[in-house]
Amino acid sequence: MKAGNAKQLTSARRSVAEREGNMTTSRAEARVVVDHRPATKLAGLVTGRLRSVVALRFSGVYGLVGMIIIFSIASPVFWSHPTALTILNSTAIDGILALGVMVPFAARVIDLQFGNVLGLSIVLTTWFSVNSGLNDWIIALLVLTICAVLGAVSGCIVAFMDAGAVVVTLAVGTVALGIGWLVLGSNTESAEFNTSSFAYVGEGSWLSLPIVVWLMIALAVISYVWFERTASGRYVRIVGDNKRAALLSGIRVRLVLVCVLIYSSLIAGVGGLLFTAQTQFGSNGLGANYLFPVVGAIVLGSTQIKGRINVLGTILAVYLIATGTEGVNLLQQGDATWTANFLAGTLLLLGIGFRTLDERRQPRRAGR
Repeated sequence: MKAGNAKQLTSARRSVAEREGNMTTSRAEARVVVDHRPATKLAGLVTGRLRSVVALRFSGVYGLVGMIIIFSIASPVFWSHPTALTILNSTAIDGILALGVMVPFAARVIDLQFGNVLGLSIVLTTWFSVNSGLNDWIIALLVLTICAVLGAVSGCIVAFMDAGAVVVTLAVGTVALGIGWLVLGSNTESAEFNTSSFAYVGEGSWLSLPIVVWLMIALAVISYVWFERTASGRYVRIVGDNKRAALLSGIRVRLVLVCVLIYSSLIAGVGGLLFTAQTQFGSNGLGANYLFPVVGAIVLGSTQIKGRINVLGTILAVYLIATGTEGVNLLQQGDATWTANFLAGTLLLLGIGFRTLDERRQPRRAGR
């Protein structure tokens, strides 16, 4: 009797153990199944976001290629060597300016004086070449010194008085414009260069490309290496990302703010020298034409390639605007003065929209 009860108890325990084992196995399988679902969903989410980021970051490349195809079909003249040279040459100064102005923009310092500083550089270069009798390169050095002083003035006010960069640079730019009107008035004067090498910089070419284009390429390479690969370039970006964090980490924020505005004004001065060397005349108000194309290129370029202000994105945006302008001009068979401003304004709005979209996605990604 006892032996029979023991056998029944043993078999009951065995069946319970088997049931528990089966339940444990089924639970483990259920966990495996459940665990796979979020992983698959996450992989799909990451892939979708990666595609959208790539589409946004390289939209300028798609736009440029699309413009070239459309304008080449609409006007056979567009797909030609002279048109390509025209686009490269006419926009080289815009590219040089954008490479200079993007530095204070990267530090979250909005520089609006560069256009008038460039205009003053044109006026002073022309006036000195006619009235001073100095060597052209001495004139260039003198003009660049004046431009650097204007940048230092605005930089010191922004850095040490904690004033808004927009108001300060607008005020200093207005001062530069006033000096230009004092020197040249409403006259248009022809420059008289006394060295052939200075004129060659504006009009000469090497390997079928204008010297001005080579200068832009050289500045782009130097700017890329400095901005992306050096400590000082990173300091500028860190100040732009978080000024307080930069200060706490030991970065001399005030010095950075002064230096970026001096650099921007120096590059604007170089742009004025190159413009005068190309056209060999000077008058007031010429710098204002560069304001919106350059700012538009910087803002749009900040949404391209890296998703922040960068050299490659800036140059891409500059030539996106230039290609659209030249294409519309060819289709209208003339110089449509509205085209550059219209395209620059439109692309500036697109750049602001893309930038806002990208910034809204970042907190969402961080939250996840």
